[in-house]
Amino acid sequence: MGLCATGALVLFALGTLLILRPGLMRLMDEELAEEAIEFQTAWSESPASLDKWINHPWLGWRIVRADGVVMNVGLQLSDDLVRRAAASRGPRNERDAGQRWRVQAFPLGGETLVLGHNHAMVDVLVNRLLWAYLYTLPIAVAMIALLGSWAGRRAIGPLGRLAHEVETIGPRDLDRRVPVPAASDALQQLAVGFNAMLARLQQAFAQSRNFAGDASHELRTPLTIMRGEVESLLRAPGMTADARGQLVSLQEEIARLDRVTEHLLQLARFDAGQGLGQRVQLNLSQLIAEIMEDAELLAAAREVRLELGLEPDVTIWGDVDHLRRLLFNLLDNATRYNRPGGYVRCVLSADLATARLTLTNSGQPIPPEKRARLFERFYRATREGADTGGHGLGLSLARQIARAHGGELQLGEAGAEEVTFELSLPRGEPSATVGPDDPVRPLAPPPDPPASPSGASSPVA
Repeated sequence: MGLCATGALVLFALGTLLILRPGLMRLMDEELAEEAIEFQTAWSESPASLDKWINHPWLGWRIVRADGVVMNVGLQLSDDLVRRAAASRGPRNERDAGQRWRVQAFPLGGETLVLGHNHAMVDVLVNRLLWAYLYTLPIAVAMIALLGSWAGRRAIGPLGRLAHEVETIGPRDLDRRVPVPAASDALQQLAVGFNAMLARLQQAFAQSRNFAGDASHELRTPLTIMRGEVESLLRAPGMTADARGQLVSLQEEIARLDRVTEHLLQLARFDAGQGLGQRVQLNLSQLIAEIMEDAELLAAAREVRLELGLEPDVTIWGDVDHLRRLLFNLLDNATRYNRPGGYVRCVLSADLATARLTLTNSGQPIPPEKRARLFERFYRATREGADTGGHGLGLSLARQIARAHGGELQLGEAGAEEVTFELSLPRGEPSATVGPDDPVRPLAPPPDPPASPSGASSPVA
């Protein structure tokens, strides 16, 4: 805006100078014509009355007789200049003795009158205008810049505040609305339109969240009934081996559906801001050691070796049930996507503010194009030769639990033949409202892991 205004002012100044000079030339020609008429009248009436032209401040004149002799009157113009002007007749610019003249010849009886208008007055006017531009243009440009900056801030300020309000609205703040300006302008339309969009998003999120929670609730009852019926059939006498095998397979599928339902329900609660229960101070080192002991049977069944390196007595504040679920999901993922004879290495370290858990498992690394989507719900980064019995919710739920504790779960740097997950959790005591945005509500503990056909327990996936 400032550059455009400066350019416009410069163009205006150049335009006025270019237009002014030709206009002044025309004015001098008109002045010469008027003076010639007066001179001719005075000459015809009384040549002695020409005193007013003899010492004129800006007008010069000479008379050329018919034989070409220049009469010695009006001595401001030289003989050579007068002869050139008398020969050309039309108005022209001439330079004489360091001065510039606008000269023109007029008939005067049998002689010729040559009148000259000194350019000095015109030059003074043009120079004054030029100096006025040189002085005033920088001041005008500075004022335009200041006023433009002020007007820009005044005009853009409401838009910036609106943008700031929009940036602070997250998935849990869809009930908020941006302030609507009182002025009826485009900014008001933008704010009204954005509030309408927030209302539609809030409704869509609520419907999606309610559907996941309601569907999970509705599925739990029939799944529990089905599991009880299958267990009753397995205890019935006279069951053939083929029928028992089919019932055991059905029992495993029911257990898998039960885990999916439980994860969906937990994710729906996190979406509603009801993720965590009561947080207490706990020994994370001891909790990890207990979970690693429980995971021994699962790792042995998949021919995976567990390696443990824990810093002792690392304490944090957290929900024990949810942290147990998080760690089980990570261990199940590490053993599921592993190779026979591979390893899972669990290392815990801490400083005064943060506890850090690094879980590394052998196996094919996750391709770069799949790393960004790894924590999406129902996304499974399947790899060749890996057991794909998961359902794509374990890592998403694990990250939700970590973030609800004020921590983070992320995929570490890719190794040549291994995959690493990094979990960080704060060690400080939580505030009264420990959820991300809303007061937390206690949750039911996770269900017991279903029994495998061999009687070994398996963690929640």
